[in-house]
Amino acid sequence: MRCHTPRYAIHLNFGDGVFYTAAICFECNNISISSSGEYSWQTFDGQSAAVQSILTVFKESVSEDDTET
Repeated sequence: MRCHTPRYAIHLNFGDGVFYTAAICFECNNISISSSGEYSWQTFDGQSAAVQSILTVFKESVSEDDTET
């Protein structure tokens, strides 16, 4: 189990049961990916300039109190 701090995810739904979800952990440098019932993990450099710019966009786009339960 990873910490997923801060907690962000990208959900893509292509219909007909085809979807992708990427739960991103910028602290542990990993992405939990689920695709139509299949699961995998990928790692990345959470401190890279590109990833930090994505994190900035997430923080600007999603309020801190907008969480799923």
